[in-house]
Amino acid sequence: MGCWSNESFSMLLKMLKEELLPNGADLPNSYYETKKIIRDLGLSYNKFDACTNDCMLYCKEDSLLDS
Repeated sequence: MGCWSNESFSMLLKMLKEELLPNGADLPNSYYETKKIIRDLGLSYNKFDACTNDCMLYCKEDSLLDS
């Protein structure tokens, strides 16, 4: 997710589970578990590189450009 580390994403899941969601809510405990659920559902994603200002996505014919 964006520039989040796996650990910070897992921390977000923990905070959501403990502070915002009702007791017994079913939410993955970690980035790894979340990724496994998405894979098991048959969902996928495409990863694109972006310039530092997020003004350009490098994909298809632009995927080999530098800046």
